[in-house]
Amino acid sequence: MFVLLFLTKVFELLPYNTMAAIIIAGVMGLVEFDVAVYLFKTHLRDFVVWCVAFFATLFLGIEPGLAAAIGLALLIVIFESAFPHTAVLGRVDRTTVYRNIEQYPTAEMVPGVLVVRLDAPVYFANVQWMQDKLVAYEQDALRFARANGIDKVEYVILDLTPVPHMDSMGAHFLEELHQEYKDRGMQLILTNPSPRVVRLLERSGVINKIGRDWIFVRVHDAVISCQRSLMQMEAGGTLECAAWRPYGSSGGGNDGLASADSAFAANGAYDSGKAIPERVESAYDSRLSPVSGTGPSAAHLERNSSL
Repeated sequence: MFVLLFLTKVFELLPYNTMAAIIIAGVMGLVEFDVAVYLFKTHLRDFVVWCVAFFATLFLGIEPGLAAAIGLALLIVIFESAFPHTAVLGRVDRTTVYRNIEQYPTAEMVPGVLVVRLDAPVYFANVQWMQDKLVAYEQDALRFARANGIDKVEYVILDLTPVPHMDSMGAHFLEELHQEYKDRGMQLILTNPSPRVVRLLERSGVINKIGRDWIFVRVHDAVISCQRSLMQMEAGGTLECAAWRPYGSSGGGNDGLASADSAFAANGAYDSGKAIPERVESAYDSRLSPVSGTGPSAAHLERNSSL
């Protein structure tokens, strides 16, 4: 400020190239090139935003540069929201843990049962993308099932654990998905929806249409239930909820099996806490054992799921 007020006459006769050198030397300290190098090494998309902000500010001015950087950042947010990550899950090393089959190539899958995790809120901007991904996953799972002696995909399990909320379009998406699967002789199953999602599905009536017996706390519980239903259908039964009772409980003719984590209480909370007998799990595995993800499942599903 002192220079601008009292020393402008001193700089008046300086050549323009000298004044430009002074300005450039002053501006160089404002440009954090180490940040650009860090972004380039860690996240290429953030580096692109930095470059847009730098060059737009350099050639167009401060306000256009800021506007360009903010606009590009918003476009990236919209893109990531409209095309969220999804994954096909498999059982890891005979545990009750289910993870992305690309991250864990040896994860086991059950022929006829497709487990998909939705890793974002389900709302109007991404329901079409999720529907397209489910169609692609189903086609790959169908090829995998036929390669292992199963004619069709009987169950589609949606893991809603990462879904914090859902709008009316998301609820309508699940309702249409359930009806489509029902018309084709398939069953939609939901696992671990958040309380906020549960309240929305209650108000929209989707839970009653899907059936409370088809909503589980854990993916593993749902898969075990599907395995039992597949066994019943192979024996000439029909597509029904395969629930289980705690070991040693009374109940006609189903070897002490009935619903545990699969049911909601009257207030919409889960009635969990009953363990699946270990001998029941081993019986399921010996009768209809999962197939390693390194087989046809990984080959077909690899191109449709990412880490």
